[in-house]
This record gives sequence, C-alpha cells and structure tokens, in this order.
Amino acid sequence: MLDKKFISIGKITKPVGLKGYVKVLNLTDFPERFKSLESIKLFNEKENLMTINKFSNSEDFYIKDVIYDKDSVKILFNNFEDIDSVRNLIGCILIIEESKRKKLNKGQFYYYDLIGLDVIHKDVKVGEILSIENYGGQDLFNIKMIETNKNVLIPFVNEFIKKIDVENKFIEIEVIDVMLN
Repeated sequence: MLDKKFISIGKITKPVGLKGYVKVLNLTDFPERFKSLESIKLFNEKENLMTINKFSNSEDFYIKDVIYDKDSVKILFNNFEDIDSVRNLIGCILIIEESKRKKLNKGQFYYYDLIGLDVIHKDVKVGEILSIENYGGQDLFNIKMIETNKNVLIPFVNEFIKKIDVENKFIEIEVIDVMLN
C-alpha cells in the first residue's frame, strides 16, 4: 500500500439485514462510481493496514450489488452472503487508487490537491494553505502566514482567488492587506 496513493470514497458503518449487505457512508462527490467499480480495497483504520479478503486471500473486494439510499449506499461483496461474514468489515474505509479518481472539469479541484500550495499576494509568497474549512457559510482557505506565523481565513470565492495552479503549486490571491493580519 505504501507505494501507491489512495483516496477514501466511503466508510462501512454497519451490516444491513441478514444477507451480507453493508451500509456505506458516502465520502465521495461521485456516488455513482460504486456501480462502476468492479473491485475496491478496504483499509482498517484501527489496525492501520489493508483488510485481506478472506475468500480471495487478496486486498481486492469484488462488488456484487449496490443499492442507493438517501445519504448512504448499501453494498454486497462477492461471497459475503450473511451478516456474520461482514462483521469484521465494519469501520473499514473503502479506498481506490488515486490514479482512478474522477477527472474534473477545468477550474475544478480536489481540495486535498490545494493543501500545501503557496499563497501569492502582490507577487510575494505570503503563506501556505493548511486546510480548507467550512463553518456553514462558504469554503475558506486556512492560510499559515509566513511573516506573522498566524493563521488567517480567506473565502474561496472568485473575487479573492485570482489563479490556482496546482501543477506549479501556488494560488494567487487579491485581497485587502488587512485580511492577511
């Protein structure tokens, strides 16, 4: 696992019924992907390791059926046909290789790609993006300022964000100076 990058797309929360289905908390913006996946890997957070499929003796879990609910997905894996066979999967994170993530349109970004980018203001590097926050209104860049060593929040809106260049690892902002204090 260490030689590849993975992204989380769901978390198994509990068994559903007696036939081996598990309820999956959706962690992706593309829930339709579950039906198009032939197999998936499961990561056990508690043990910090990949879960081995006891039926295939591999890291791959093959998806047999997917049922969509309002805020979750029910998944049935091949050979996991009763409640007892899925008990050790509860709490596992469903992951895919980063190379298999959905391609986004121009001007769209995965937030994790923005973390760590340099922040440029008036042609000077002023900080680095630590995280992207949302307190109910809109997304905010949490920026660690170089000069003051403080964190500031800048709204992720077109008026303030002039350029995002993930390839060259920077974001150019245009804000009033007081917003950076």
